[in-house]
Amino acid sequence: MAWFMLVKLISILRVTIGLFFIVSGFLKGIDIGWFIDIVRGYGILPNFLVFVVSVLIPFFEFLFGLMLVLGLWVRFSSFVLISMV
Repeated sequence: MAWFMLVKLISILRVTIGLFFIVSGFLKGIDIGWFIDIVRGYGILPNFLVFVVSVLIPFFEFLFGLMLVLGLWVRFSSFVLISMV
């Protein structure tokens, strides 16, 4: 019984975290200009990389969040999302 509850809890957490990244990537992707300004404001990247990174981050957040929700390549998508945080 305890094993079943643990598996269920892990599944709920996986879907919740996946939904968080889906929403985060979607909101950043909708207003890409706002996100470009935020990335540029960090002052870490050269100007020619700001646009590329500002487009790729929301795409990857959405894609790998969706993979978590669907249960596809869970370990790989978890590793990618943890690397981005």
